[in-house]
Amino acid sequence: MKLSRVKEALVKETIKTLDYGQKKEFGFFCLDRIIDLYKDVDSRIDISEANSNIENGTAYDTLISIYKDLKHNISMELSEIQSKIEIFDSLILDTEEIFDNSVENTVAGVVAENLYYLLKFKVKEDDQCIFDCSRNNIAIISQIMSEYFFENISKDENVCDDLLEFLFVEEYNTQLKAINLIKEHRKNALSELIKETIIHNKNID
Repeated sequence: MKLSRVKEALVKETIKTLDYGQKKEFGFFCLDRIIDLYKDVDSRIDISEANSNIENGTAYDTLISIYKDLKHNISMELSEIQSKIEIFDSLILDTEEIFDNSVENTVAGVVAENLYYLLKFKVKEDDQCIFDCSRNNIAIISQIMSEYFFENISKDENVCDDLLEFLFVEEYNTQLKAINLIKEHRKNALSELIKETIIHNKNID
């Protein structure tokens, strides 16, 4: 079994040891490190093509508004959460039928999906929602780095797979470190870890 699979299982089991607030904090740890990958989405797509009720050029602002509400409004009503969940059919970009299936659009869709999972967790308190946030960070790394490695390092799939495996293990180690900091209530150290481990798009940076 690959080491990344072992680490994945460990993250899944460790998430179960957290209380509700800590689980949500870990979910935001995952999201905070990828949310900027949605930032330039309006330069590529017209969100009104997916939902005529959302004005063109406002996809990012809509996502950030929901993100801030969920992160800071601890008394958000269930009906308000449900209305926000409905918006995510549009913010999670449909790259099969509406938008171009570029890496950037696919990654942006996964970012929105992470916030969707956090909204669902608020409603269902299901650990799977938080674990899905963890796995989505892996999915984003895979999307970005697969293309980067293939274009810049090697056309050999085995070489690329080995490089990705290293990054997956590294990401799960980062997540496990974050969980420990959350358990220890070390918020400043957690903030520093977020800054140090932001996930960038290598194909743009």
